[in-house]
Amino acid sequence: RSIWVTGVQTCALPIYQLALVRAAADRILPETTSPGAAAANVDQFVDRLAARWFSDTERQCLVDGLDALDQRALRSEGRRFVALTSDRQDAILSTLELEAERTGSPSETFWHQFKWCTLYGYYTSRVGIDEELRTIRIPGRFEGSVPVEG
Repeated sequence: RSIWVTGVQTCALPIYQLALVRAAADRILPETTSPGAAAANVDQFVDRLAARWFSDTERQCLVDGLDALDQRALRSEGRRFVALTSDRQDAILSTLELEAERTGSPSETFWHQFKWCTLYGYYTSRVGIDEELRTIRIPGRFEGSVPVEG
């Protein structure tokens, strides 16, 4: 199932959750001297991962966790997560991080899953590999059939 909305193709997540993933992922890996998670399109990676690789249980955990994150923002700030300033978003995510440290808390599974997806999506993207890690894919040149002395 794919849906095109305002030029963005979604696979598993509704467009409002895709925006939430983009905002939260960009707070985990914000733009600094290198591009952040938004520049690496981590939101689209998470959406495709949820659609193609997650089990139904994992996908539901992600959807429920994103809804809970947005509800937390509405309760504490009176606005949706994506509408908050970066400072307020950071405060909410910091609280979520502290709660997730408690084993067995409802937010534990979602938060670990979300952070893993964000980091994996970023560091396997062209932005993460080329601009953050500055990885040289093939160091040096290949010289086949070189005589070996010995």
